[in-house]
Amino acid sequence: MSADAPREVTGVGFLRAVRDAEARGEGYDVLVLALVGGTVRAVLQGLADLAPERRP
Repeated sequence: MSADAPREVTGVGFLRAVRDAEARGEGYDVLVLALVGGTVRAVLQGLADLAPERRP
């Protein structure tokens, strides 16, 4: 993922991108999430469920 290409994605799309990056041996150094309400907790739980080797 390039820092030059920020984009808007759904929560599921974001979790898939993290999963796919992990599978390719890539990852994120910094994540910037703009979320509302209970979405924060849902995304954090989704990330925990993926159990990446390197936590974002």
